[in-house]
Parts: sequence; C-alpha cells; structure tokens
Amino acid sequence: MGTGHEDPRERRRDELRRIVYGTPGDPPDELVAELVELEEDLARPHRPVAGEGQATDGSDRPSGAVGTVWADRPLDPIEAVEWRPPSRRRRSPRRVLATSAAVVAAAMVMLGPVRDALAPPEGLEIFERAQTDEERRSADEVATDARLDPYAPEALRSLGRLFGYGFWAYREDGLVCMLSQRPYFFDWEESCATLDAFRESELTQRIGADTIRDGSRPRRFHLGDIVVVGWGPTSIELEWRLEPAS
Repeated sequence: MGTGHEDPRERRRDELRRIVYGTPGDPPDELVAELVELEEDLARPHRPVAGEGQATDGSDRPSGAVGTVWADRPLDPIEAVEWRPPSRRRRSPRRVLATSAAVVAAAMVMLGPVRDALAPPEGLEIFERAQTDEERRSADEVATDARLDPYAPEALRSLGRLFGYGFWAYREDGLVCMLSQRPYFFDWEESCATLDAFRESELTQRIGADTIRDGSRPRRFHLGDIVVVGWGPTSIELEWRLEPAS
C-alpha cells in the first residue's frame, strides 16, 4: 500500500506513543506534552484549506463555497454584503499555559498505571506475579532435582537462560535464593540471602568459562575466565560481568 496520503502527524503520534507508553521510567515532560497536543490536534474535525472545493467545470470560481454570491442571478441586498468568518477571541497566553499544564498533568496521571503495568518486574516483584504455564510445568522437576527444603515448587520463578545455564529464583522462610544449572552435566548451584540483605546487594553465581559450551561462549572468553552472573533488587533480567583469568 502507498503512503503518499499518510498524515505525518499520525506517524509522529505513533512514535511518541511507543516512547511514552513503552519506555521504563518517567518519559520526558516535553514528549508527553507533544503527544497530548498531537492527540488533540488529530481529534479536531478537518477544515478545508485554500484550494479545496475548486470547480471542476473549467471555470475559475470555487464550487459551493460558503457565503459566495454568483453574478448569474439578482443579488439580495443582504446577500450582497461580503461574508466574513466570525471573529475568534484570542486566548490569554497565561490561560493557554495553565490549560496546557493541566492537560499534561492529567496525561501523566493516566499514563502512570499503564506504564507500570507494561514495565517488567524488578527484583522481588517477580514473586508478585502468578507462575506462567511453562513455570508450572517445570517447577516440580526443578524443586526435586535441586532438593529444595522445604519443597515448594509454587515459590519458584524462572529468571531465564544464560550461556547454556538455566536460572531460577525462589523465596521461602525469609530467604530469597537463586538456582542455576547446566542441564544434564552439572548439579544445581544455590545462592541465598535474607530479604533485607538482598535489598542491599545482588545474588551471584560464578561460572567457569571452560564449563560453557563452545556454541554459547562469546569469542572474548578464554579458559580460566570467570563469568559472574547476578540478579539483584533492581534487576529486570539476569546481569553478568567477566573476571579475566589472572
């Protein structure tokens, strides 16, 4: 489909929506204000501009223009008076600014819950959501293989995979723990901390670069290097750093 008649304002509106609604944290006020202004502008009814409504019969006169009187019939004295659009009272700049500020504030109030709902959970917030179908299918096997005590598969949440290892988190009896395992070859490793300690520092797992399969090992990894994988109170996904071999 062609885009010759696409309104550039609509493209800009869609771009601003992606930034304002899809970016974690508070978006810049100027972008929110621009989005509000564009939404209002696009909601206004279309008004013909100069050149629209021109006659198609070859004449120079506009067809059906409001308030125009043709010379091919007698003029009524009232009709002969030149038509002028109604005057519009100019709004005070102070009033315009106050209205704009109120609109921006209202938009921020409405955008807050939407943005929070779209934002991924941070740290312990992962336990506030229900288990996914995939987590429910795998949690029992993970709890059994990792020998969790107490046995609580419903407390497990997946943190994803990194370098061929699977990572899980669980919270129980005032502790929060991170589990990791390379499937089929290694036992589960566990790192735990109290809830108060976790709010101050991340949980980590140390993985030797030589235990990572060649297909999962970045080129800059060398034998003897240590990969430190971390998950902390503000993490929305697994984080890692490399400790080169001494």
